Amino acid sequence: MFQHANFLVRICQRVARSRKSFSRISKTDVLVIDVEGANQIIKLIPQSVKYEIFHARDELLHLNLKTVAFGLIYVFKGRSLWLAYVSACVRQFNPRVAVTYTDNAPYFHELAALFRSVHFIAVQNGNRFPDLIGGNCLPANRRYESTLLTFGEYDIESYRLQGTNFHEASACGSLKSSLSWSTRQYEVSKEQVCFDICFVSSSFIRDEEIWFQENKILATWLEEYLSINRHLTSVVAMRTGPKDQPDHELETRFYRKLFGDLITLRSRTSLESTYRTTDNSQLTVSCGSSVSIESLGRGNRSLICHPLYEPEGLPCPLQVSPAFILATLDRNVFFSKLSEFLNMTDNAFRANHQESIDFFCRPTATREIDTALKHYLRSSLK
Repeated sequence: MFQHANFLVRICQRVARSRKSFSRISKTDVLVIDVEGANQIIKLIPQSVKYEIFHARDELLHLNLKTVAFGLIYVFKGRSLWLAYVSACVRQFNPRVAVTYTDNAPYFHELAALFRSVHFIAVQNGNRFPDLIGGNCLPANRRYESTLLTFGEYDIESYRLQGTNFHEASACGSLKSSLSWSTRQYEVSKEQVCFDICFVSSSFIRDEEIWFQENKILATWLEEYLSINRHLTSVVAMRTGPKDQPDHELETRFYRKLFGDLITLRSRTSLESTYRTTDNSQLTVSCGSSVSIESLGRGNRSLICHPLYEPEGLPCPLQVSPAFILATLDRNVFFSKLSEFLNMTDNAFRANHQESIDFFCRPTATREIDTALKHYLRSSLK
């Protein structure tokens, strides 16, 4: 009884703090579900095509009479309150295509089974495997009627081996990385390399998360390595920017205390700023940041290390054995791999590991994801 009461209180609180619209919902051709990454997706929608962005995180609630009526019908059919609300809205938008950048949101893929006449396309926006904390990837042992566009075959294979399948899945690379790509700018960045090592900050706020613990261990190892090799120049590509207070201050204090003057800190000011920092470095290092995977696709050297993840815990028996992914608590193994990759050229790194690189992330320069998403949109809108 108390649980139900608390649930209703939470629902009322969410409704109270959200903007509300009581207006009629208009039909659209393309429905972009969730504001997250919506500005990236709409860049690939033809100008002549009508689209709408559906706020899926309580920023704006549609509370017209049809939403209430349809929502109640879906609740009586056994759908959760949230899925009933979203279903009621999608029914009114009546799109031909629905696209999201929140690829790991189960409700989006469940909608694909409920609205079979709509083509649901999910674009991967982050590294999903290994799922260290649970909930970072979609639930296992499911069949979804949606289309999934991933960084590489690794994600498709990982889902398949956990029993999760899709109507269609295609490895196309990173949309964010592709839309920020400029061949000329990349070439200039590589000609004017400023740093030997770029450490990509993954997490630093919630102490209980394994991401924080791994990030802290790896940063500590890197500080020791740089103390020994003082001729190396390094930068931290921070997860936050000046607008993200108080998190930005906490992150800055964390790294400044650890590294002192051994390293440069670069705040995240835009999607492009982090990519420019990795392009401007010889080697990208992280404990599994999406940027490290994307950096491979951009043609850079990259090293991912999971100090708290056992090798046998990897999500699937990989078709390739990537030398750029370590699962070790031995800092000397990490130091050795760092030195090996720093002494390589980008061309040598790609020549030695091209099969593995393509398996994890398709090349950004070919803009495969742009082509694929445009193709799906055009074919669904005919």
